[in-house]
Amino acid sequence: FSEGTLFFYLDEYVKDAPKDMMALLAATCEHLDRQLKRESTLVEKNIDALGQLLQLNPAERAILLYGTLARYQRELRGALVEFKVNTAQEAFAAIAAVAGVDEREVAEAL
Repeated sequence: FSEGTLFFYLDEYVKDAPKDMMALLAATCEHLDRQLKRESTLVEKNIDALGQLLQLNPAERAILLYGTLARYQRELRGALVEFKVNTAQEAFAAIAAVAGVDEREVAEAL
């Protein structure tokens, strides 16, 4: 991560306090949510349109959005690599917590 970016400081924090990963993810989610509410992105509009057309549930839409962002945002990609889980259930639970959906829906969507 580039020094001076939000993700740089979050990465440094989680190295010192790995047990606070969920708190870190929640804070990151809140920050990004506030930032995105100020400006609607084309990718969000496209995923919403696709979601309506294909009748996707909120978990499926969230997976499309996070997957797209992870593909094109280097900072997010690095954070996802650092986030380690022991089981698929833990991964589903983490994604569901960030997306605000049920983890069973995430499991089905994946």
